Amino acid sequence: MQTKDFKNKIFIIGMGSTGQRYAFLSSKILNNNSNIFGVRRDIYKPLNKSFYYEFIERNISFIEISELKGKISQSDKVIICTPNIKHLEDYIKIREFFKGDILIEKPLCHNLSSYKKARLISDKKCWVSFQYRYSQSLKILKDLIHKKEEKNGFHFRIYHTDDVRFWHPWEDFQKSYSTRDNLGGGCLNTLNHALDLVNFLLGMPESNFIKKTNISNLMNKCDDAYEAIFIFSKLKKIKHICSVGANYASPNKQFSINVTTFDNEYNLNLLNGELAKTNYYNKKPFNKIIVPAQDPQIIREKMFTDMLNSFINNTKKLFCPSLNEVAEFFIKLNIN
Repeated sequence: MQTKDFKNKIFIIGMGSTGQRYAFLSSKILNNNSNIFGVRRDIYKPLNKSFYYEFIERNISFIEISELKGKISQSDKVIICTPNIKHLEDYIKIREFFKGDILIEKPLCHNLSSYKKARLISDKKCWVSFQYRYSQSLKILKDLIHKKEEKNGFHFRIYHTDDVRFWHPWEDFQKSYSTRDNLGGGCLNTLNHALDLVNFLLGMPESNFIKKTNISNLMNKCDDAYEAIFIFSKLKKIKHICSVGANYASPNKQFSINVTTFDNEYNLNLLNGELAKTNYYNKKPFNKIIVPAQDPQIIREKMFTDMLNSFINNTKKLFCPSLNEVAEFFIKLNIN
């Protein structure tokens, strides 16, 4: 996975915990820290703590964002991971002088007006970081359901829960961007991997409805849960249906996809990669493990590293959606 001949530079805009993670994994891919630069609005402000804090302090050089234009070349790479509310704004500013490859940490935008602005942009060299598309088990599931000639529709259920109180043990969760509406936080913006997987697996829906809500008293001004329903045309009277639920107030961490067909059921645990197939209607019902479970930390890092490696090295097709694909999909969500 290491790249020894990479001569260009990687500029990571925003050095919070997410930016530090990008820097750490980029360093592993390149086997060289000298080409990686953290870009900050104020390099003298102390770095936020993170799992990678000590490595970043010792190994990564910093420049101020005002210096970026004079230091970047068109063959370099840019990764944007500022607070959610700044993603599109920072992209637009950087595009004024940089025409090379850009990867934007999800979400691309934090509200409908920003998505409308993004929809007007045509950019074939900008992608949005949805690393779960790099799950090997997910790719197998997608192939299985699309190769299967079903006379009937599918029912998908995607469920994602992750307790925001335990994400960053070094900070008060109520001060995190994830729980602050003024920084583009909230469950819908933060746990939107599930929505991207709807797009990845099924494409643009015929109709949809999404309800944001609160199921706890943890958040002051932003949602901590959402529920969604998507309908997809198949035949005149047959539809695919997909329901999505997410929250970050539950201590029971899950990220799963259940697909029910006329005669089979598939269950994918995206955290440990286990993919199983069940058939209840054969003479001998069976439960087959297609992909066995693995260590969730290894799975998580591999997805992120594979995504980052394909962006840095252009070695294979990027599975990440383009800026245009994300804007087209999210702008059509009926959010209430």
